[in-house]
Amino acid sequence: MSRNASHTNRTARTSANRTARRLGAVAALTAAAAALPLANAATASAAVAPLAPATAVTAVAASSTSSTSSTLTAAHSFKLSTHTVAFGSHNLGSTTTKKVTFKNTGTKTLHPVQVLSGASSLTLSANTCAAKAVPAGASCAYTLRFAPTAPGPATATLQVLTTEGTPAQNVAISGTGVQQLMEHYFYQYTFTNPPVINGVAAPQSFIGEGRAPAGTYTSGQTIAVYDTTGLNQIGTYRIGTVDNTVPLDATLGQVDVTSYSWGTHTYTAATGLADRPGTTGLGSEAGSIAGLGLDGNPASFNDHQPAVIAYHF
Repeated sequence: MSRNASHTNRTARTSANRTARRLGAVAALTAAAAALPLANAATASAAVAPLAPATAVTAVAASSTSSTSSTLTAAHSFKLSTHTVAFGSHNLGSTTTKKVTFKNTGTKTLHPVQVLSGASSLTLSANTCAAKAVPAGASCAYTLRFAPTAPGPATATLQVLTTEGTPAQNVAISGTGVQQLMEHYFYQYTFTNPPVINGVAAPQSFIGEGRAPAGTYTSGQTIAVYDTTGLNQIGTYRIGTVDNTVPLDATLGQVDVTSYSWGTHTYTAATGLADRPGTTGLGSEAGSIAGLGLDGNPASFNDHQPAVIAYHF
């Protein structure tokens, strides 16, 4: 065999050995991969798979948005003292209020904004949050008012948010207007033993009107009034006409005096009578008459004390 032929044979054998070794390595890797659990194989594949540029940008953007949102929530947040305001039932013509407090619970200054929608009887009577910068930890308040003008339920919603973009919070507001069942009555009060003045015990009495719960009085009814001992009668109320003509703004228990009589003299608002309305029913009313008191001062009266007495003269 020639030298060239021997060299060619050695080269062929070396190449064949290398190829065999490569095929053996591939077979071994294939077998090992086949032996791996499916989940691990997927993990391994994912570990070596290159991240597509678009996926990378999306992931970074999502991470950035989440971080920004978290920072905004922590820095700009507030709390309302309640999310429900229930006024309950109130008479027509009455007014009542309740407060809702806004507190800045974040670390940045907030500028509250509010929107109230719903029944016209539910309004904001005061608002210390309006056009105000509320520092971290500080508070302001909304004062809600219920002033029913018609019977039945009323609802409204107070929505509170800020110019900084914090999530809106709502307050549900409710109340019910009630038509008070009242009656209107006229009365006369007469003193039992009027003072003797210049030898004459001229009668003294006063007339007025009032409002009481429906069914309290009947026309012609009399009510005796006694002194502080409860033994001596000092006067008598007589109830006149009783009706249901009660104005919308009437106050339950109010009693007015419209005229006062002493003998043949009658005094009204036009001739010196000053009424001091009562608020708790008969017996709470009072008044005075100009010029009939001592030294020309007003003479006061109520159902225990007549206006004209002896020492005034």
